[in-house]
Amino acid sequence: MRQWDEEKNRQLIYGESNKNANGTYTMRGDSGFEIKEGSGLRDQISPSYKFPYTKFKIEWLEDILIQLSVNILPEDQRYFVALTGEWGMIQFSKSMEDYIARFNVRDEKRIFGSSQELGFGGQYVEYKGSNGVRFGMLKCAEYDNLIHNRILHPDGGPTESRRYTILHMGTTNGKKNIRKVYPKNEPEKMWHIAGSTSPFGPNTSFKTAAASPVDGYEVYAMVKQGLIVENPLACAELIYAGV
Repeated sequence: MRQWDEEKNRQLIYGESNKNANGTYTMRGDSGFEIKEGSGLRDQISPSYKFPYTKFKIEWLEDILIQLSVNILPEDQRYFVALTGEWGMIQFSKSMEDYIARFNVRDEKRIFGSSQELGFGGQYVEYKGSNGVRFGMLKCAEYDNLIHNRILHPDGGPTESRRYTILHMGTTNGKKNIRKVYPKNEPEKMWHIAGSTSPFGPNTSFKTAAASPVDGYEVYAMVKQGLIVENPLACAELIYAGV
């Protein structure tokens, strides 16, 4: 089930349209019907802004968020979420620490314990900047996958883990800018073919029907899902380019 969930998430992020230039589909299933694959998140925002970087700084991030906002988004809707890997989250937190050091901020909540058992901790995961800009992060496990992302960063981990896929999570023309869609009343299907056993236990009675002679059972799943990005130009990607 975890692998199935990972496949669904991977399709939503990396799916590519298989529509031909003339609007037709070449791929067909065993039944003869067309198999239609739509564009995933990365494919839909591919025309959006791409910013290479070698040194990540909060001031630079704020400049980009302002570029995505001015004359495009009202100040009360400038809410962005970035998909990034674990190394990207660490990089952002360290950059925040460097940024706020100039302000001599005293954050007593980061110190805990007492006497000889003191501790210090905490991680920055959100930034609120000028003109209503708000920036948060969402960890994307795919960006940390060493099988799919084999170019390594000199400071450790895959380079892709430091990618920031910035998404505008507000509204566009009264609709959510990014939303997940399914066919009406049919989000997902799942079924099994029982043999000597089923997902609910062994078939110990002759009266139990089965469709397979195997000592086990088979599970099948199907989902029709998609992702709509209303305004791709309100999104961007920050891509490490130092390797």
